[in-house]
Amino acid sequence: MLSGMNIADENLLEQCYDFLCANPTCTKRLIGLPPHKRWNKLCKMISGGDC
Repeated sequence: MLSGMNIADENLLEQCYDFLCANPTCTKRLIGLPPHKRWNKLCKMISGGDC
């Protein structure tokens, strides 16, 4: 899922990966969204938004 989002910054990619591994419910909510919406939703989730 993250590879389709084309995250160039390795540190950011690792942070996203760690977040998604720790929050499977959030991961399920991102599946099926187009990449740009997935990125926006992931940013909101990481910054403390609701999963």
